Amino acid sequence: MSYVIDAGNADAVSLGDRWTPKLNGEIFCSPACGSRCKKADFNRATDQAMAIANRLGSGWRPHVWENLGWHFEVKKGAATVCLARDGRYEAQIRFTFDDVHESCISESRSDPREAVEAVVCELSRRVAALKRALISVSLAPAEIEHVG
Repeated sequence: MSYVIDAGNADAVSLGDRWTPKLNGEIFCSPACGSRCKKADFNRATDQAMAIANRLGSGWRPHVWENLGWHFEVKKGAATVCLARDGRYEAQIRFTFDDVHESCISESRSDPREAVEAVVCELSRRVAALKRALISVSLAPAEIEHVG
């Protein structure tokens, strides 16, 4: 399984700029960061992201990045799962119906699969509400006048 390492830069590994992490002993940090991020923290973030992706199954991809420390999430399509500060897993999906408003469904659980299942359940509930609204305004087929 591949994983993404970046610092908000889509080509971070290939650019060789000041936002590309450099390994110097125990330090694995971008020169522009200045936080002296640790290689052990990078390894921990990578291992946790891989473990969650494996637990969630096919299509989930780890995403590891540096921003005053090493962080991670796991992504699949418009959905993400991350480990929250309280030790619970937060799953969320973001979507739009137009170019103006973004909606987000977010759920936290003690298990990442349960968090994703809760998001799916809430998303299904909202889809059902939209279907009910659609049915309530649907027009009946026009009666065909029989000419004989």
